[in-house]
Amino acid sequence: MAKKTKVAVIAGHDNFHMHGACKYGVCENGFWSYFIWSQLDVWRRNKNLDVKVFRRPNQRQMGYHKAMRMLHHEIDEWGASIDIEMHFNAAPMAKGYEVLRYRKSSRGLKYAKMMDASFDKFLTTRDRGVKSVGHGERGSYGLYVGKSASIITEAFFAKEIANYEEGGRSRERLEKAYVDFFQKLNKQ
Repeated sequence: MAKKTKVAVIAGHDNFHMHGACKYGVCENGFWSYFIWSQLDVWRRNKNLDVKVFRRPNQRQMGYHKAMRMLHHEIDEWGASIDIEMHFNAAPMAKGYEVLRYRKSSRGLKYAKMMDASFDKFLTTRDRGVKSVGHGERGSYGLYVGKSASIITEAFFAKEIANYEEGGRSRERLEKAYVDFFQKLNKQ
């Protein structure tokens, strides 16, 4: 029997405090936690994938770097090939979606391009592309601290949250984009 690709999925930020973007009372961790749990069974239907959800430890209590090291240690112990941390962006004037990867990771680039192509296929806002980040840049630590290839998805901007919540006009397209990405992972 072929070895399954292990995929770690993380809701952006932690659920202990309102870290990250918040708009209209909806914060990143809450939005993505609900989204992940509502989609998890669909993603797990891919027979060549083993999908597991991970949570960031309380970074206010221990600091961002220690929390990320603990998270990625847990992901590494499980043996993930890829980890995907899901976010939405807080910038007030921008629109669209983007995927971040660590600039020295060729596997991260491969997966970031796959995710961006899935967003291109289903989302109707501006493609901000694949962003390569290096040491010291915002969001980079979680992209290189672990052994697995890591990507961060920024599927939309906080001001668009109503469109992406359950029942929003863009929710189904968002779900389809992630399903498409998981199907691509399943086929590799």
